[in-house]
Amino acid sequence: MKRVLTLFIILLVLNHFNFIYSKADELRRGVAESGDDGQESSEEPYAVDISFTYIELMWQLERWGGATRFPNITIPQGATIDSAHIWQWSYGSVYRFPYDSIACEDVDSATIIIGGPEGNANISNRWNNRTTAWVLWQEAMQVYKPDSTPAVTDLVQEIVDRPGWKSGNAIMFLYKNCYEAGVDSARHELFTWDYIEGVQGPHLYGCSLHVEYTPAPAVSRKYLRIRK
Repeated sequence: MKRVLTLFIILLVLNHFNFIYSKADELRRGVAESGDDGQESSEEPYAVDISFTYIELMWQLERWGGATRFPNITIPQGATIDSAHIWQWSYGSVYRFPYDSIACEDVDSATIIIGGPEGNANISNRWNNRTTAWVLWQEAMQVYKPDSTPAVTDLVQEIVDRPGWKSGNAIMFLYKNCYEAGVDSARHELFTWDYIEGVQGPHLYGCSLHVEYTPAPAVSRKYLRIRK
């Protein structure tokens, strides 16, 4: 009996240290197809374009906003998101001044963006079903170099905490132009997957989601059988 009790205590201590010193995992995903990013007009019929070479988040062009979708996010449900951000490329020196709200579509797995006549308001409708967590993107980007959005840690956390979230699902990030907030100088354009028909988009001028996370500790269901 004493040996069994000692072994039980040792197992508890080892499980405790494994929980404390568990190493965070890292995930990087880029857009993978034309329907993974797009932009929407702010004028009726709120047309959505998924084939343009960059997302225009500029009040001068009457753009409501845009979106990027990252497929195959292999983060387990209930993991702790330690950090998350999106790397983007700005288009030109003039169009690198974002003033945008960022949120995620609040669904278990985001579907691709629909363009053309069937896709009218496809992005803004998703905004109406966004996460509670959001961030304001208001910081000048570098010229033709990758640059990071503000941390989107809370947004990703809210998605992977959904009861229906599963490893391998997709996450959609939504960008809403904040021109109505009164910032007339907001000019922002982002390269998309379709730059040079996707040849350079995913690699050189595309965007990518970077996440560091700690999986939830496994619950041991092993029991010791004590012989009398």
